[in-house]
Amino acid sequence: MQPAALLIAATLLASPAAFAISDSEVCESRLEQLEAAIESLDPDGALEDVVDDLKDQAEEAQDDGRYAECIAIADRALQQLNAPMISQ
Repeated sequence: MQPAALLIAATLLASPAAFAISDSEVCESRLEQLEAAIESLDPDGALEDVVDDLKDQAEEAQDDGRYAECIAIADRALQQLNAPMISQ
């Protein structure tokens, strides 16, 4: 019986849930992607204002622990820049 229990335990530990990325990590990753996109694309004018505002909103959501909202806002900013998003 013990080998079966060990096999079940090993299977559960190796399941995808054990390697799931938290929303806070995805939020942080999206903000890093956004910062890199801003630096490389160097938006100006109205686009710069919109993207900066969205970035500020995403960072505020992150600070408040609203990670799903942070991800959604950062994704909108990346879409405004037409920057590719790296899925996690």
